[in-house]
Amino acid sequence: MKRIVITGAPGSGKTSLIDELKLKGYHCYEEVSRQLIQRMKISTSFKDLNFEDEVFKLRKNDFLDASKDLQFYDRSMIDNLAYLTKNKLEVSEKMDNDCKYHKYFTKVFILPPWNDIYETDNERVEDYEEAVQIHNYMIEAYTNYNYSLIEVPKTTVEERIDFILNRI
Repeated sequence: MKRIVITGAPGSGKTSLIDELKLKGYHCYEEVSRQLIQRMKISTSFKDLNFEDEVFKLRKNDFLDASKDLQFYDRSMIDNLAYLTKNKLEVSEKMDNDCKYHKYFTKVFILPPWNDIYETDNERVEDYEEAVQIHNYMIEAYTNYNYSLIEVPKTTVEERIDFILNRI
């Protein structure tokens, strides 16, 4: 079973890729934090431990729910660890162990910050500079858990999908 993670900075095009992969018939798990941000009425880029814990649980449920030979994830449990580190919050031993035990496909596709397409909205309140910082925390977190990061080039959605599919 291949659990393919598409990660990266906010506003780098992850959801556009997931949406297109779904149209092509692939099984995909969507980003879970947007709905939670709306429900909790969060309006800052800082997310507390309760928020990160809830997002982590939802992402873990998506991991455990997987039943196809191939599925794609808009972010993973590892992303939570990057955000916790960025916000100077403690990564619990349970989260650390879950990330060590529940392994995604070894190749993780990371989308770099892309100022030309970056937009803020009600749920994405980080400015571009903060998005760049988050990207760097993502690199550190995935590297710490021994994933091989593959940077997806800044090109069309279709070309990005071909790039990913040709590497799995």
